[in-house]
Order: sequence, then structure tokens, then C-alpha cells
Amino acid sequence: MIAVVPTYLAAAILGTLTRNWNMPLLMIAPWIMFIAGVPMLGLTTLMTALRRSAKGGLIYTAAVGSVY
Repeated sequence: MIAVVPTYLAAAILGTLTRNWNMPLLMIAPWIMFIAGVPMLGLTTLMTALRRSAKGGLIYTAAVGSVY
């Protein structure tokens, strides 16, 4: 959400000011950003959990990897 909202607003404002915008593409842009961002967020969360659980032992790392 932090990256999608400002990018979408900038595209909408620039499209409105220049009157040169593609409405269907503007409507699906947030979904494309969401679909690209969710796997990155998941991998970041996984790597953070693996790094933190490495101090606690192998069982936690295996559990986090299995759940993911």
C-alpha cells in the first residue's frame, strides 16, 4: 500500500493534467502493483523469519520454511 497509492496518484494526476491517459490501464495498474508486491513482501518476511530463527535452532527454521 505504501508504494501503490503514491504511484497510482502520481499516474492519475499526470494523466489528468496532460489529458493523455489510458483509463483501462490506469484501472488495472493497482492490481498489477499488488500482484508484483505480494511475492516480494512474502519473500522479505520469510527471509527475516529465517534470519531471526537461525539463532533459535534448526527446528524453527524448518517450521517457518514448511509453513511458507
